[in-house]
Amino acid sequence: MLSGVEVLAAIMRKGRTGEASPRERDKALEAFRREFATSYALIPPEPRVIHKAMDLLLAHPLRAYDAVQLATALTLPPPPRGSKLTFVSADEELLTVTRKLGLSVENPNLRP
Repeated sequence: MLSGVEVLAAIMRKGRTGEASPRERDKALEAFRREFATSYALIPPEPRVIHKAMDLLLAHPLRAYDAVQLATALTLPPPPRGSKLTFVSADEELLTVTRKLGLSVENPNLRP
């Protein structure tokens, strides 16, 4: 659930800094909101996720939201056979920790 907040914050930040024009920002917001409503599994943070996030913060240099999102991914049941979980973030420090913990990752800023 927190991913929606994180992604919207990133899109708005790109708009404020001029990395994205108002038109690009609005297009990205619309596309993300549509995808968030149809393609994301919305998982509320459970106590075990919060405890896992706290453990991650003790072991790795993560920000709070990042730790909660990573903890959520790490506590999910295994994906159905023939599919895989991919952790998506533009934060290379977070992706480095995620890789170390064995998850597949993707940085959307590095897409062709």
